Amino acid sequence: MKKTSSLLLYAVLAVLSLVSFAPVSRADAPKPATDRLLQQELKQEQIKTTTTRVGVQLDVIIDEYQRNALVGDDVAVLKAIRSVLGSLTDKEMERVIGLLQQARAANAPGSQSALDAFAGQKNITVQLRQLLLEYQRQQALHELSIRFAALARRQGDNLKEGVALAGLTKTREASRIEDAHKISLQLQETEQDTIATEAKLALMKLEKIVAQMDGIAAERPRFALQKSKDGQLEPTLAAATADLKAAKLLSAAGSEKKARDLMQDLSKLLAPNRDSLEVLKQALRDIEKAIAQQQLVKEETKKLEGKNADTAEVENRQAEVVDKTDTVRADVQNVSPKAADELKASTEKMQEARATLADNAKNTDQKKQAAPEKQEQALAKLEAAKEIIKDQIAQAEAKMDKPKDKLAEVKELQKKVQE
Repeated sequence: MKKTSSLLLYAVLAVLSLVSFAPVSRADAPKPATDRLLQQELKQEQIKTTTTRVGVQLDVIIDEYQRNALVGDDVAVLKAIRSVLGSLTDKEMERVIGLLQQARAANAPGSQSALDAFAGQKNITVQLRQLLLEYQRQQALHELSIRFAALARRQGDNLKEGVALAGLTKTREASRIEDAHKISLQLQETEQDTIATEAKLALMKLEKIVAQMDGIAAERPRFALQKSKDGQLEPTLAAATADLKAAKLLSAAGSEKKARDLMQDLSKLLAPNRDSLEVLKQALRDIEKAIAQQQLVKEETKKLEGKNADTAEVENRQAEVVDKTDTVRADVQNVSPKAADELKASTEKMQEARATLADNAKNTDQKKQAAPEKQEQALAKLEAAKEIIKDQIAQAEAKMDKPKDKLAEVKELQKKVQE
């Protein structure tokens, strides 16, 4: 529904921003002065009626959000736009129409009333275009959110490659790394440099957008920009590249993890605020994936054979599940504290399983017995968190009356605006 209303809003503002007004002057086509003034008056009346209708439709959408207890940036933007449209309809446009009527009554297209009417029309156009620019800035921030999320994913992939290579090379110096491993290292270095360049461009765009914004709408993007500076995102990315060039894989991995986490945070800060139900549904999908991955890691642990079996790969896979589970925990901390506690307990058991797999004092048979037990306990905690979130989703949806009918209403509004 949020996506539908956003598309509707963008279409409305795009149409309104194209409304053009022409001054009434003697250079117009050779028509009687009163006819030209009447045409301007009728056109202004039509624009006023259209703007009023759009305002009513926005009221319906805002009420839709409020009935479902949905909050966030979308609602704030909608309310701000509705307020401006209401002011234009009730005051500005009514004043312009009155001035045109005065000029027509006096049969004076070049009178002060006509000139004032034109000035009023220009002012209305400026305000409508400002609304459009503000919404376009919100869209640009959303695009930056998507870009930082994509960069964080790529950074995570590069991090995994680096950790795996560190295990294979046993952190040997660059001169002692085998040729096959050197190729992998070069690829990681190239990717890291590309990520750093793209992140720098995204931060430059964010800084430019923030400089153009003020008020409440600027708070989150300004905080995101400050977070990137306080967290030293650009220096961290540069350090990761430098460490990869020097084959300092473990040091590079530390910088890559920090950079990935920072870019994930920036993505969340720049994204439109999600309501609690959206957060819960996404968390449920993520937990189900984590359960499937944890089950697979447990099965791989059981398949380890021989005293010299390499447990590093399984440990790395377990670390990935820890990472993803902890991300979900951070997302639901405020909307579902109980689920967050279960997820935290799950990661603790996963870490214990990792410690067992990494313990060189234990042989493979011992690890096959001890680690799966911890992994099974982690799965139980994941399942518990899943059930808590499912119950919360069910309760939230029960409060929403006839959601399908409401979606149909919004679609009908979109159709009317298009007409």
